Amino acid sequence: MTLKKIVKGVLYLMGALLIVLLLATFILWIKSPGKPQPITDSYGVTIPQSISSIEKIILGGVAHSPIVEEAEKFKSIVLDITKKF
Repeated sequence: MTLKKIVKGVLYLMGALLIVLLLATFILWIKSPGKPQPITDSYGVTIPQSISSIEKIILGGVAHSPIVEEAEKFKSIVLDITKKF
C-alpha cells in the first residue's frame, strides 16, 4: 500500500467517527429536557428562595420530565408534565 492510500483511509475513518459523534450529540440534545430558567422579577433580578427545576420521573412506565417552578418555595407547586419520546 502506498502512503496516499493509508492517508485516504485514515481520513475516511476520521470522517466516519466525526459523523457518528455529531449524530450522538444531536440525539442527546433532542432527548434532553433542557435547563430550568431562574425565576426573575420585572427588572430581571432572580427572586431569592424561588424554585426552578426539571425532575425526571416515571409514571405508568413512561418517562416524564416535570418542570417545577414557584416564586416562593413554601407555596403550592404546579407541575407541567411533558412527555419525552
